[in-house]
Amino acid sequence: MAAIDVRELLRLAKKDEDVGAEFYQALSEQVEDSGLRDEILEIKEQEIGHSRRFQEMIDELSDYVPQEDFPGEYEQYYQSFLSKREYLETGQAVEMASNIESDMEGLKLALSQEKNTLLFFLEMKELVPTGQHREMVHQVIDEERDHIVQLSQMILDRI
Repeated sequence: MAAIDVRELLRLAKKDEDVGAEFYQALSEQVEDSGLRDEILEIKEQEIGHSRRFQEMIDELSDYVPQEDFPGEYEQYYQSFLSKREYLETGQAVEMASNIESDMEGLKLALSQEKNTLLFFLEMKELVPTGQHREMVHQVIDEERDHIVQLSQMILDRI
């Protein structure tokens, strides 16, 4: 079985952070509570910082040549995992954030997206060879967990 190149996962993580920043910007423009708006904009800034850090991690890695049992195995394997992923493009994320009907709905939507991303990376980390910077994937997972904790607390604060 082919292993996943950690650079591919970091590229996905970076894209998630970029999309997330746009999502949180749009969400901040929809919420009514000014304190919540500030908290959401803080998460947006965190997403931007994470994106930069993930790009630095990508830049530090050397080329990876997957070992394949047959030509094209890696690409086929990788694409099969991507096809199962629920992933938002920027336009979709902004549209979803723009259509919320309440602050609580926006928080629950954000929490749901962060959980989807966390689950995807938890599953994918097992496919990164131990010697190929698996710790970097753990860092991505930790960032998603932090946002889940923050969003969960925001929801609890408003119940």
